Amino acid sequence: MFCNTDIDWSATGSMLSAIAAFVAIIAVWYQISQVRKSLDDSNIMKVLEIEFELNRRRERSSDLKMEIIKNTKDKLKIDYSQEEIQAFKDSLAFYDASYENYLNCLDRMCFFIIRGSFSEIDFREDYKKTLDIIVNSEDFNEKFNGQANYKNIVRLQQKWN
Repeated sequence: MFCNTDIDWSATGSMLSAIAAFVAIIAVWYQISQVRKSLDDSNIMKVLEIEFELNRRRERSSDLKMEIIKNTKDKLKIDYSQEEIQAFKDSLAFYDASYENYLNCLDRMCFFIIRGSFSEIDFREDYKKTLDIIVNSEDFNEKFNGQANYKNIVRLQQKWN
């Protein structure tokens, strides 16, 4: 009778251990799925942050270009003072720096797409034309020597064509 009870307890203990292991596996699976969901959400936030920053820099660059055009158009004359010429050169340098900041952000985004951190499918439709315009523009090739400074932009544009 004693032996029979010991067998029942060991069977019960084994059954409880199996149930506990099963519950632990479910708990671990749930935690892993939550971590995966968190990483997906984090990736979405990174994408949104980069797109926001990219748009902010593009707007700033466009605003500066429009300001230069407006100031130049309003003051068309033959003789400019040295101060006016220097102010114009400073405005152009400020625009160039702004445009370079925009390209730096775009190049970083292209790096993440090439590396696979961001989904290529999500970006291709929205940025293919932008990359084509930038890489083929005179501005890009003259001022920034094209491929030398922004390899990721050029690499992704060539990949998508």
